[in-house]
Amino acid sequence: MRVDDPFDGLDSVRWSALTHAYGPATDTPELLRQLASDDPGRAHKAVAGLWGSLCHQGSVYLATPFAVPFLARLAAAGVRTTGLLALLGSIAESRGTRASDPADAARRAVADACGPLVPLLAADDPEVRSTTGWMLAQTRRGDLFAAAVAERWEHEPDTDVRCGLLRALHQLDPELVGGFASVVGAEQPPELRMVAAYVLTATGAPWDAAMFAAATAWMTHEREARRDLPWNTRFQDLVEVVFRQHGVDTAVSVVAHALGTDGPVPESVRLRGIDAAQDLVGRSRHASVLLVPLLAPLAGPDKVGVRALEVLRLIGPAAAAAATDAVLAVADRPGADQDADIALATLFEWRVPAALDLLARDLPDRPRALEAAANPLPNRPNRTRLPFHAGLFAAVRSRLRDLAAPSASGASRPTSLRDRTHALNEPVYLCNVLSAWGHEAADAVPDVLAVLDFSPFAASRTLATSGVATPEVVEALRHAAQDGGFSKREAVSLTLRGLTGDEASLLAAVETGLAGTGHELAAAAHAAAQLTEHSERLVPLLSEALARPAGPTRTTPDTEARIHVAHALWSLGAGPEAAVEVYADAFTWADSAIPSTWTVIAAIRAAAELGTAGAPLVPALTRLLEVPEYCSSAADALRAVRPAEFDTEAGQRDLAAKLVAALAASTQFMYQRPVVDALAALEPAAISGDVRLALEDLAARDERLVRHGTGLSPAGDDEALRRRIEDLLTRDRPEHPPEAS
Repeated sequence: MRVDDPFDGLDSVRWSALTHAYGPATDTPELLRQLASDDPGRAHKAVAGLWGSLCHQGSVYLATPFAVPFLARLAAAGVRTTGLLALLGSIAESRGTRASDPADAARRAVADACGPLVPLLAADDPEVRSTTGWMLAQTRRGDLFAAAVAERWEHEPDTDVRCGLLRALHQLDPELVGGFASVVGAEQPPELRMVAAYVLTATGAPWDAAMFAAATAWMTHEREARRDLPWNTRFQDLVEVVFRQHGVDTAVSVVAHALGTDGPVPESVRLRGIDAAQDLVGRSRHASVLLVPLLAPLAGPDKVGVRALEVLRLIGPAAAAAATDAVLAVADRPGADQDADIALATLFEWRVPAALDLLARDLPDRPRALEAAANPLPNRPNRTRLPFHAGLFAAVRSRLRDLAAPSASGASRPTSLRDRTHALNEPVYLCNVLSAWGHEAADAVPDVLAVLDFSPFAASRTLATSGVATPEVVEALRHAAQDGGFSKREAVSLTLRGLTGDEASLLAAVETGLAGTGHELAAAAHAAAQLTEHSERLVPLLSEALARPAGPTRTTPDTEARIHVAHALWSLGAGPEAAVEVYADAFTWADSAIPSTWTVIAAIRAAAELGTAGAPLVPALTRLLEVPEYCSSAADALRAVRPAEFDTEAGQRDLAAKLVAALAASTQFMYQRPVVDALAALEPAAISGDVRLALEDLAARDERLVRHGTGLSPAGDDEALRRRIEDLLTRDRPEHPPEAS
């Protein structure tokens, strides 16, 4: 290798045999050469191209380790040094790979190539010094680089760089950090004291008055370390590690200081405190209880008040008692006002009756509040339907008439993505509000018919809930069912069938849809499964759809369609052989690719309907039982297809243990709630011993079970999940028999 030529050996790599984020890595050598271009524009595009292909959204690929030596040589030679150091650090930071090589291959490549980059710790440019320290830290090779970083720390004059180097030392060799206890002292710069408090706390140092002073000193100076750099330690990072090491009460005490409970603080500090409070709410149940009385007095119309309101909204109805008056004051501001809109949406989520009056008054200017009224958050305690409100009813009817009227010439069109999305969804939300009122909204039927053409799904649903089947309604539905795409025809035809019992339009739409592909075919097959009286007409069409040759590339929509077609055939009386083959193929796909989770779940649920005829699928279902996302569906299916093994007392106990493990492993409510439902479907004897103890621990622990919810507030989903677990445990206690439903 020629050290004076950063491209030496570049053409010896078989780039065509390697892949990156976009396929074969044949463009990688040219992008590497363009980094040294005299044209700054070309060089900048090359950096962006290499980021996107070699380290796409934090993932690395087969080609990535092979490009690392050339990136390192270029950086050492002064070519785009800061940007390439950042890219190398991000490659080393990656915790996974979408390729088949070991996950740490790219990190090892960076560590192996870093020798010539260590001298950059002493570069003239402070940003190069900081980026070098951070990049070396991502290798996790303290044996190679900790000494060099520690030596640079001793001579580094720049405070921001020192902050980054201290964080890097903590990553490379946490044991070294214990020798830096003096850095929390008052003689040090405040932002450096905060980083020292972070690393010392993370390594187990006790929390005392000196640590508290170091953690909060930056608030007087309104300056953290540079927030826009990857090695920065933000205030919420410090609060998180305090929470992990010393508990929620200590963490909240630090946040409270930033919120101004111990004395006046600048606005910028309060905003940082609210950011940290939001993070704590997502991590700890008790934190929400402690933070509500601290945040509620801050809620109001100014910048700090609106941010406080947003966090209170995340906490959910538990914050209502303390904060409703403050939120009402913001929501009551008339006219187009985004903050008032968010406040009003919060009141709907908290089920505050006054919200109905305010939405009736300002309906056209309250898109978020309308959405909250139309789609009440699921899984909340004591969830009730939207109460009928005469003023809001009149406002909804008036708004529907405005939307149905021809647009005025010269009327402005929405420009932002949010506004354009609302323009598309507004008739849906308006119809959803009417649907919630059912027969009470029957007088609005003429207004709903007026939007049937451009909002057929929501309008059809509203007509169905109204129960109005006048000749005018029936004729309008029959006319709408004759044209448009399959989805529209299906929605309208289902409503027509529900109101009149007439299946002719639905059958015609299904026959058309079965000739399609992808999502349209899947939806048509799903509807066909319900038309049991027309099996003679539909079975040949379904069989023909299943027999069509697959395209050159397997797609999720096509796989989903085959699952629904096979299920429809079984539902209409065909034998199980085709269904077993299709479902087995979907399970193999789940093992070997990156499938759509819900498509695989659809196949598992369909397999359960086969009953014992699905016995050949048991090995695949048993494998899927080990995947948290599939565990609940697989457990239900195994009980159905092989009851002699899995629906016995011993079998249910084994399934319960798997389900509890899946519940503990997942952080997403959409997968956790079905697990609890599957546990509830088991006999009480299965919820005993270690399973019961594990469930009791999950229900009682302070740390959030749900980190990713289905709606606005994961905290609300977390509380709903715990209540469901507690209900399950109570049901299965002999001394507390279940109440009669």
